Amino acid sequence: MKKLSLLFVLASYFVVAGNTNCNPQNDLSCFANNTSINNDSSCEDRKSTSEDVRTCSLATNSSCNVDADCVIVDTLGTGCMGGCAQALNANAAQDYLNTIDAINGLYCEDYIQDGCNFAGPRCANPALMTAVCNAGTCEAQL
Repeated sequence: MKKLSLLFVLASYFVVAGNTNCNPQNDLSCFANNTSINNDSSCEDRKSTSEDVRTCSLATNSSCNVDADCVIVDTLGTGCMGGCAQALNANAAQDYLNTIDAINGLYCEDYIQDGCNFAGPRCANPALMTAVCNAGTCEAQL
């Protein structure tokens, strides 16, 4: 049911918007260039697509005016590739986490079970990070 709802939302988006570029105003635009990639695609295609969409969504959800606009969010990896805590706009953090759920459903379901290699970076402890606004973008600082 969750997968069906997710696919319906994404299908509705593509019918309405049809955007082919990452749009810093809309998370779903991050999926527009990747409609041919799915859980049956190669491991490399799934990993690179999931990272492209995650990076686009991170940019979409990181704008700010002042430090108080930003928060540290810890769950930033996908089922295809690990990730570290990042600074996001406090009002958009849930949108980003929803995008991560969508990425996992569309590209990373059974990724490891399919024999794909999962890797992630070494990360700083999120408890030691502070979110700041730097030139209009939320950033994590130690």
